[in-house]
Amino acid sequence: MAVTGTFTGSEIEVSFRAQTERTDYGVPGSPVWNEIDPDTIEVFNLTILGHDVNIDDLPEAIRKAIIDLIDEIDMEEE
Repeated sequence: MAVTGTFTGSEIEVSFRAQTERTDYGVPGSPVWNEIDPDTIEVFNLTILGHDVNIDDLPEAIRKAIIDLIDEIDMEEE
């Protein structure tokens, strides 16, 4: 399932898109939930201090920190 969400901070706004996969504890009767597949996370809009920025133009450590912001938001089905 495809999900999207936007992190909005005072100086940065990041829009994400990702795919989820069904996950469980691997035992019969365990709960089942959707979890974001980290390999599918895509930043499709990045604005820093009001300027559009291409995430690929940033150093790896900054890209990782921006992608980690996905943990701060609730993602919704597309």
